[in-house]
Amino acid sequence: MEIISYTHSLCTTHGVSLHIHFTSNGALLTNQIIQFLKQYSCGFQITLDGGKTYHDKTRFFKNGSGSYDLIVKNIFSLASSKIDVIVRVNYTSENIDSINSIFKSFKDVTDDIKKYLRFDFQRVWQDRITRTDETETKIKLIRKLFIDSGFVVLSNYIPHDVRNSCYGDKINHVLVNYNGDVFGCTARDFTSDNRIGKLDCSGNLQLDPVVVHHRNTAKYSKPICLNCRIAPICGGGCKQRALESRLSEECTFNYSDEDIDSIILDIFEYSFNLKAQ
Repeated sequence: MEIISYTHSLCTTHGVSLHIHFTSNGALLTNQIIQFLKQYSCGFQITLDGGKTYHDKTRFFKNGSGSYDLIVKNIFSLASSKIDVIVRVNYTSENIDSINSIFKSFKDVTDDIKKYLRFDFQRVWQDRITRTDETETKIKLIRKLFIDSGFVVLSNYIPHDVRNSCYGDKINHVLVNYNGDVFGCTARDFTSDNRIGKLDCSGNLQLDPVVVHHRNTAKYSKPICLNCRIAPICGGGCKQRALESRLSEECTFNYSDEDIDSIILDIFEYSFNLKAQ
């Protein structure tokens, strides 16, 4: 809380707007914290690992009790306090049939709460084989269920690395670790092999120019990307993924022609449903 208060004061002094975003499991939120955060422009991303049964198998407290009910309660408390929450639902071929129980947890919320909630359905990458398997067919029906009930559902199942790129793609984005190591991506191990620089003793950024150059030029660096039908929305992946696959001439995502057809159809379907709301 002290850091937020200090940063807000500093931003006010210099005429800079401050927006705070938390990626959290949502389990440690208290009414005191929520009341404090109401003073500021902030938002949350809180994850559910499938429906209650599956979530509680992987996200439990030391005493063995599950965290699903508490997390959902805290999501309601945030939204009731007019704090935006992205509910990220991680789904797999194993837990996909449990996702409907999440809908049951939220279906009776009022419109005042609903407008502060957004749902983001993301398949666990280790579970993905193709874009066109039975699990993907089921998630489309679940997405439609939420949309038809008036919830905002993000279109993140469609590649969007150009228009709505990851914060890690921003030219001035860096992450500073506790030991002074500097990274360009928050979704990788914080090892010396992955860092893009360090803070010096005076707190100044000392970036590795070669690594930074490779990161900044990785997108659209492959001939296959320049001739791809979905290049304008995909961009060859985020900087990190493009960097890691830059020595390969193959598609960063290993998309087949069938996958690309499916993506294009998804875009039309999503746009149609959005217009129909």
